[in-house]
Amino acid sequence: MGQVKVRRIRQPHIIDSRPTGRLGLLLVLLVVALGSWGYLALDLPREQPTSIKVPAPANEPVKPSDLDSIEQNRATLADETAELEQRLQSLSEDRQAQSEAVRQAQDEIRQLQSENAKLRSQIAFLTQLFGGDDGPITISDLALSSEGEGSVRYWFKVSRTNADEDMLTGQVRMQLRGTIDDQERYFSLSELTENGDDGHRLGFRHFQEIDGTIKLPQNFLPEELLVIVVPDDKAKGGARRQFEWKLSEEPD
Repeated sequence: MGQVKVRRIRQPHIIDSRPTGRLGLLLVLLVVALGSWGYLALDLPREQPTSIKVPAPANEPVKPSDLDSIEQNRATLADETAELEQRLQSLSEDRQAQSEAVRQAQDEIRQLQSENAKLRSQIAFLTQLFGGDDGPITISDLALSSEGEGSVRYWFKVSRTNADEDMLTGQVRMQLRGTIDDQERYFSLSELTENGDDGHRLGFRHFQEIDGTIKLPQNFLPEELLVIVVPDDKAKGGARRQFEWKLSEEPD
Protein backbone atom coordinates (compact mmCIF):
# COMPACT_ATOMS: atom_id res chain seq x y z
CA MET A 1 0.00 0.00 0.00
CA GLY A 2 1.17 3.21 -0.72
CA GLN A 3 1.69 5.91 1.78
CA VAL A 4 -1.20 8.21 2.46
CA LYS A 5 -0.21 11.86 2.15
CA VAL A 6 -1.89 14.08 4.62
CA ARG A 7 -2.96 17.39 3.19
CA ARG A 8 -3.48 20.57 5.10
CA ILE A 9 -7.10 21.67 5.11
CA ARG A 10 -7.63 25.42 5.07
CA GLN A 11 -10.52 26.96 6.89
CA PRO A 12 -12.91 28.72 4.52
CA HIS A 13 -12.96 32.61 4.83
CA ILE A 14 -16.55 33.79 4.98
CA ILE A 15 -17.20 37.40 4.05
CA ASP A 16 -20.15 38.89 5.97
CA SER A 17 -22.09 41.18 3.70
CA ARG A 18 -24.19 42.83 6.59
CA PRO A 19 -23.21 46.28 7.68
CA THR A 20 -22.06 45.22 11.05
CA GLY A 21 -18.59 46.71 10.80
CA ARG A 22 -17.40 50.04 12.05
CA LEU A 23 -18.25 51.76 8.87
CA GLY A 24 -21.72 50.36 8.89
CA LEU A 25 -22.25 51.51 12.45
CA LEU A 26 -21.28 55.04 11.51
CA LEU A 27 -23.64 54.97 8.57
CA VAL A 28 -26.48 53.80 10.76
CA LEU A 29 -25.87 56.61 13.30
CA LEU A 30 -25.71 59.13 10.52
CA VAL A 31 -29.02 58.00 9.10
CA VAL A 32 -30.67 58.12 12.52
CA ALA A 33 -29.38 61.65 13.19
CA LEU A 34 -30.61 62.92 9.84
CA GLY A 35 -34.01 61.37 10.42
CA SER A 36 -34.36 62.94 13.85
CA TRP A 37 -33.41 66.37 12.58
CA GLY A 38 -35.89 66.13 9.75
CA TYR A 39 -38.67 65.16 12.13
CA LEU A 40 -37.99 68.06 14.49
CA ALA A 41 -37.81 70.48 11.58
CA LEU A 42 -41.20 69.42 10.35
CA ASP A 43 -42.90 69.16 13.77
CA LEU A 44 -41.87 72.42 15.54
CA PRO A 45 -43.43 75.74 14.39
CA ARG A 46 -41.05 78.37 13.24
CA GLU A 47 -40.60 81.34 15.56
CA GLN A 48 -41.36 84.69 14.04
CA PRO A 49 -38.77 87.35 14.70
CA THR A 50 -39.91 90.13 17.09
CA SER A 51 -40.05 93.52 15.47
CA ILE A 52 -39.18 96.63 17.53
CA LYS A 53 -40.94 99.79 16.52
CA VAL A 54 -38.63 102.79 16.72
CA PRO A 55 -40.50 106.09 16.83
CA ALA A 56 -39.72 108.32 14.03
CA PRO A 57 -37.94 111.56 14.96
CA ALA A 58 -40.14 114.59 15.25
CA ASN A 59 -39.52 116.67 12.26
CA GLU A 60 -42.43 119.10 12.74
CA PRO A 61 -41.27 122.71 12.47
CA VAL A 62 -41.85 125.18 15.38
CA LYS A 63 -44.73 127.52 14.67
CA PRO A 64 -44.29 131.31 15.01
CA SER A 65 -47.26 131.36 17.40
CA ASP A 66 -45.39 129.02 19.74
CA LEU A 67 -42.38 131.35 19.72
CA ASP A 68 -44.62 134.33 20.50
CA SER A 69 -46.22 132.46 23.42
CA ILE A 70 -42.82 131.48 24.85
CA GLU A 71 -41.55 135.06 24.53
CA GLN A 72 -44.70 136.41 26.21
CA ASN A 73 -44.31 133.98 29.14
CA ARG A 74 -40.66 134.94 29.49
CA ALA A 75 -41.55 138.65 29.57
CA THR A 76 -44.27 138.01 32.17
CA LEU A 77 -41.86 136.10 34.41
CA ALA A 78 -39.27 138.87 34.04
CA ASP A 79 -41.84 141.50 35.13
CA GLU A 80 -42.94 139.42 38.13
CA THR A 81 -39.31 138.89 39.15
CA ALA A 82 -38.59 142.62 38.95
CA GLU A 83 -41.71 143.41 41.01
CA LEU A 84 -40.73 140.89 43.70
CA GLU A 85 -37.20 142.29 43.87
CA GLN A 86 -38.61 145.81 44.26
CA ARG A 87 -40.95 144.69 47.04
CA LEU A 88 -38.08 142.93 48.79
CA GLN A 89 -35.94 146.06 48.63
CA SER A 90 -38.82 148.18 49.93
CA LEU A 91 -39.41 145.80 52.84
CA SER A 92 -35.70 145.84 53.65
CA GLU A 93 -35.65 149.67 53.68
CA ASP A 94 -38.79 149.80 55.85
CA ARG A 95 -37.22 147.37 58.31
CA GLN A 96 -34.06 149.47 58.54
CA ALA A 97 -36.13 152.62 59.07
CA GLN A 98 -38.18 150.94 61.80
CA SER A 99 -35.04 149.68 63.50
CA GLU A 100 -33.57 153.20 63.44
CA ALA A 101 -36.81 154.70 64.79
CA VAL A 102 -36.91 152.13 67.61
CA ARG A 103 -33.29 152.87 68.47
CA GLN A 104 -33.93 156.64 68.59
CA ALA A 105 -37.03 156.14 70.72
CA GLN A 106 -35.08 153.96 73.14
CA ASP A 107 -32.35 156.63 73.38
CA GLU A 108 -34.97 159.33 74.08
CA ILE A 109 -36.65 157.18 76.73
CA ARG A 110 -33.32 156.58 78.47
CA GLN A 111 -32.55 160.31 78.36
CA LEU A 112 -35.96 161.23 79.76
CA GLN A 113 -35.64 158.65 82.51
CA SER A 114 -32.26 160.10 83.42
CA GLU A 115 -33.66 163.66 83.52
CA ASN A 116 -36.63 162.58 85.63
CA ALA A 117 -34.33 160.79 88.03
CA LYS A 118 -32.25 163.96 88.45
CA LEU A 119 -35.36 166.08 89.08
CA ARG A 120 -36.70 163.56 91.59
CA SER A 121 -33.37 163.65 93.37
CA GLN A 122 -33.46 167.45 93.51
CA ILE A 123 -37.02 167.42 94.86
CA ALA A 124 -36.11 164.91 97.54
CA PHE A 125 -33.08 166.97 98.55
CA LEU A 126 -35.07 170.22 98.77
CA THR A 127 -37.85 168.51 100.70
CA GLN A 128 -35.37 167.19 103.23
CA LEU A 129 -33.64 170.60 103.40
CA PHE A 130 -36.74 172.73 103.93
CA GLY A 131 -38.88 170.32 105.93
CA GLY A 132 -42.07 170.16 103.89
CA ASP A 133 -44.94 172.59 103.38
CA ASP A 134 -44.99 174.08 106.86
CA GLY A 135 -42.22 176.50 107.88
CA PRO A 136 -41.32 180.17 108.30
CA ILE A 137 -42.25 180.85 104.64
CA THR A 138 -45.71 180.27 103.17
CA ILE A 139 -46.61 179.72 99.48
CA SER A 140 -50.29 180.29 98.72
CA ASP A 141 -53.06 181.56 96.46
CA LEU A 142 -52.07 179.88 93.20
CA ALA A 143 -54.15 180.93 90.19
CA LEU A 144 -53.84 179.50 86.66
CA SER A 145 -55.51 180.97 83.58
CA SER A 146 -55.28 179.90 79.94
CA GLU A 147 -54.10 182.41 77.36
CA GLY A 148 -54.63 180.14 74.33
CA GLU A 149 -52.30 178.04 72.15
CA GLY A 150 -50.89 176.17 75.14
CA SER A 151 -49.87 179.29 77.07
CA VAL A 152 -50.85 179.49 80.76
CA ARG A 153 -50.44 182.44 83.11
CA TYR A 154 -49.71 181.70 86.77
CA TRP A 155 -49.86 183.78 89.94
CA PHE A 156 -49.11 182.97 93.58
CA LYS A 157 -47.89 184.66 96.78
CA VAL A 158 -44.86 184.04 98.97
CA SER A 159 -45.12 185.38 102.54
CA ARG A 160 -43.44 185.11 105.92
CA THR A 161 -44.98 184.02 109.18
CA ASN A 162 -42.71 186.37 111.21
CA ALA A 163 -42.79 189.88 109.73
CA ASP A 164 -40.39 191.39 112.29
CA GLU A 165 -37.34 189.78 110.74
CA ASP A 166 -35.02 191.40 108.21
CA MET A 167 -35.69 191.32 104.46
CA LEU A 168 -35.69 187.86 102.92
CA THR A 169 -33.81 187.34 99.66
CA GLY A 170 -33.61 184.23 97.58
CA GLN A 171 -35.10 182.50 94.58
CA VAL A 172 -38.35 180.76 93.61
CA ARG A 173 -38.01 177.61 91.52
CA MET A 174 -40.85 175.83 89.77
CA GLN A 175 -41.31 172.34 88.34
CA LEU A 176 -44.31 171.00 86.43
CA ARG A 177 -45.19 167.32 86.53
CA GLY A 178 -47.45 165.56 83.98
CA THR A 179 -47.55 162.94 81.23
CA ILE A 180 -46.83 162.68 77.52
CA ASP A 181 -48.23 159.54 75.86
CA ASP A 182 -48.77 157.98 79.30
CA GLN A 183 -45.12 158.60 80.21
CA GLU A 184 -44.41 160.68 83.34
CA ARG A 185 -42.45 163.86 82.61
CA TYR A 186 -40.99 166.73 84.65
CA PHE A 187 -40.28 170.21 83.26
CA SER A 188 -38.40 172.99 84.98
CA LEU A 189 -39.36 176.64 84.58
CA SER A 190 -36.47 177.24 82.18
CA GLU A 191 -37.93 174.61 79.80
CA LEU A 192 -41.38 176.23 79.83
CA THR A 193 -40.47 179.90 79.18
CA GLU A 194 -39.24 181.58 76.04
CA ASN A 195 -36.43 183.46 77.79
CA GLY A 196 -35.27 180.33 79.66
CA ASP A 197 -35.52 181.87 83.14
CA ASP A 198 -34.59 179.38 85.84
CA GLY A 199 -36.78 181.04 88.50
CA HIS A 200 -37.93 184.28 90.14
CA ARG A 201 -35.81 186.46 92.44
CA LEU A 202 -37.16 187.16 95.93
CA GLY A 203 -36.63 190.27 98.05
CA PHE A 204 -39.33 191.11 100.60
CA ARG A 205 -40.05 191.65 104.27
CA HIS A 206 -43.72 190.62 104.51
CA PHE A 207 -44.79 189.01 101.22
CA GLN A 208 -44.17 189.05 97.46
CA GLU A 209 -46.45 188.23 94.54
CA ILE A 210 -45.01 186.02 91.79
CA ASP A 211 -46.49 185.81 88.29
CA GLY A 212 -45.47 184.75 84.80
CA THR A 213 -46.43 182.80 81.68
CA ILE A 214 -45.38 179.29 80.66
CA LYS A 215 -45.76 177.41 77.37
CA LEU A 216 -46.91 173.80 77.70
CA PRO A 217 -45.11 171.20 75.53
CA GLN A 218 -47.11 169.52 72.78
CA ASN A 219 -49.27 166.58 73.94
CA PHE A 220 -48.31 167.35 77.55
CA LEU A 221 -50.99 166.85 80.20
CA PRO A 222 -50.00 168.77 83.38
CA GLU A 223 -51.01 167.30 86.72
CA GLU A 224 -49.07 169.08 89.45
CA LEU A 225 -47.07 172.29 89.95
CA LEU A 226 -44.27 172.30 92.51
CA VAL A 227 -43.10 175.65 93.91
CA ILE A 228 -39.89 175.80 95.94
CA VAL A 229 -38.51 178.85 97.80
CA VAL A 230 -34.71 178.80 98.25
CA PRO A 231 -33.41 181.61 100.54
CA ASP A 232 -29.91 182.95 100.01
CA ASP A 233 -29.32 182.37 103.71
CA LYS A 234 -29.90 178.66 104.14
CA ALA A 235 -30.12 179.14 107.91
CA LYS A 236 -33.43 180.95 107.50
CA GLY A 237 -35.00 177.82 106.01
CA GLY A 238 -37.00 177.56 102.82
CA ALA A 239 -40.39 176.18 101.79
CA ARG A 240 -42.09 174.13 99.11
CA ARG A 241 -45.67 173.43 98.11
CA GLN A 242 -47.34 171.17 95.56
CA PHE A 243 -50.43 172.50 93.78
CA GLU A 244 -52.88 170.47 91.76
CA TRP A 245 -53.00 171.73 88.19
CA LYS A 246 -56.38 173.38 87.67
CA LEU A 247 -57.16 176.27 85.37
CA SER A 248 -59.22 178.86 87.19
CA GLU A 249 -59.67 182.59 87.48
CA GLU A 250 -59.98 182.35 91.24
CA PRO A 251 -56.96 181.98 93.55
CA ASP A 252 -56.39 178.50 94.95
